[in-house]
Amino acid sequence: PLKSVIGIVRVLIKIRPQVIIVGTPVAALFGLLSGFIARIPRRVYQIRGARWQNFLGIKKILFILIEKIQFKLSTDVLCVSNSISNLYNENGVDSKQIQVLGHGGSKGINEKLYHFDNNWNENATEFKIGFLGRISREKGIFDLLSVVLNSSANTSTNICVELLGEIELNAEDRIMFDNILSDNSFIKVHKITNLEMRS
Repeated sequence: PLKSVIGIVRVLIKIRPQVIIVGTPVAALFGLLSGFIARIPRRVYQIRGARWQNFLGIKKILFILIEKIQFKLSTDVLCVSNSISNLYNENGVDSKQIQVLGHGGSKGINEKLYHFDNNWNENATEFKIGFLGRISREKGIFDLLSVVLNSSANTSTNICVELLGEIELNAEDRIMFDNILSDNSFIKVHKITNLEMRS
């Protein structure tokens, strides 16, 4: 870590940017610390989620402490939604520094990949649920499937679930996930990479 910070500081001192924008947990900590040391005027921390949301005990406390340090090292904090901003506040990270642009969101939609279905019928008997993102426990995939399975068992409405994303599950979770898919044909998975989702 120290070697990485030293390397980043050297680059920042050399190119002297007016602004740096950082996001992911490790890159944010290293980038903001390096930017602070190199005296970069604007250091923007962009929050796209709360990786620590489902952590417990010491691990969660440590990650929230790192978040607080990152806030101190930032001149600006941008968040993708009010709900994430509220989550930070509820967990002891002061959200007064957080700004949410407009109604939230940090990227648009690639219409070549995702388009409106002109054949959609508001009176259709099939209820469709869509999920776009990393298919992982941290993103709540098992919470979603639990609600869906419970709902499908207690309603006469046909439910269709479309999951789009890159599967990131450990071995135990992958077995559970595959078993759910094999037992429920109305759940479909379309594997796309994180790069495709960002394009």
